[in-house]
Amino acid sequence: MPVDETSINQIGFGPVSNIELPSTWVEQPHPNSDTRSPRTLRKFHHPEDDRVQICLYYRGLPVTAPSAESFANCLEKEPGTISQASLEALQEVLGPLALKDDFNIEQACLKTLNGKKIMAVEGHWPGLDLKSSNIFIDTKGDGAIIYELYYAAPGDCFDQHKEAAEAAFASIAWSE
Repeated sequence: MPVDETSINQIGFGPVSNIELPSTWVEQPHPNSDTRSPRTLRKFHHPEDDRVQICLYYRGLPVTAPSAESFANCLEKEPGTISQASLEALQEVLGPLALKDDFNIEQACLKTLNGKKIMAVEGHWPGLDLKSSNIFIDTKGDGAIIYELYYAAPGDCFDQHKEAAEAAFASIAWSE
């Protein structure tokens, strides 16, 4: 499925050799002045509303061995819904999405995206009136190095732009 506009924003990022973003979306400058940090966050936003974003995130460090093992084991399962017990074991992987007082998970599942197994989590941040659709990617196959791509928008316009975000995710070509 093509993105909703001519896709000239072809971006590579970690395990993603290419993702096609809507051409009119704008990359936000990142204020991270600490170039020593391996953490990377790239934000692209809708041209008329910078609260509507597609973000590419790498936390900069591997997760702990137990969390890596839990994530790798989870990804070995068949595509489908992830149980609450499995989500509990994935708290470090989920990061802020695991904070039940801050984020409400509406759906968590395993999917195959263009030949690669990913974990997808969708939910909302009630205190921020923000919804997000996140995918977690195991880069090396051992669950330790995780990249995250997500679409986030205010609740009142999340559905309006979700198709463009899903098209961008569907356009992903994986690095070998």
